[in-house]
Amino acid sequence: MDHRLRLAGTGVCELWGENMTGKDLFAAWNAFERSTMSKLLNSAVSERHPFIMRCRVRNESGMSATVEIMGLPVEADDTGTTQVLGLIVPFQDSELLRQHRLVSFDLVSVRIIWIEPLPQKQTCPHASRAKLPPHLQLVSGGREGA
Repeated sequence: MDHRLRLAGTGVCELWGENMTGKDLFAAWNAFERSTMSKLLNSAVSERHPFIMRCRVRNESGMSATVEIMGLPVEADDTGTTQVLGLIVPFQDSELLRQHRLVSFDLVSVRIIWIEPLPQKQTCPHASRAKLPPHLQLVSGGREGA
């Protein structure tokens, strides 16, 4: 399965050396790492399990660093679909890596954060409502007429 980025931030695009929005972030990864990441993303979407993976990355000039990639499942309000909010954190100064594009990714470790539902007695009283009312309100006044 192909996992494309809906939106990639400036830091991610600089690390990868190109605009990654709409692209497969893991296209250049080896088969094992790519398969592992696909399983983690599928689990985050279907089972809502967050994950953290640590990778050793290398750029075209041979410089390497360790990065952590975190995936957090988030349910969309309007459609109810689950998407994965991702975060990539380099452990070393990422400025050195940004000089050349990343070309190598080696999986170091994976952690799946297992979640347990709360017992029925402790559920939120608003959980049964389909849509909560807005909690912010626009108040007319101030410089409106100026």
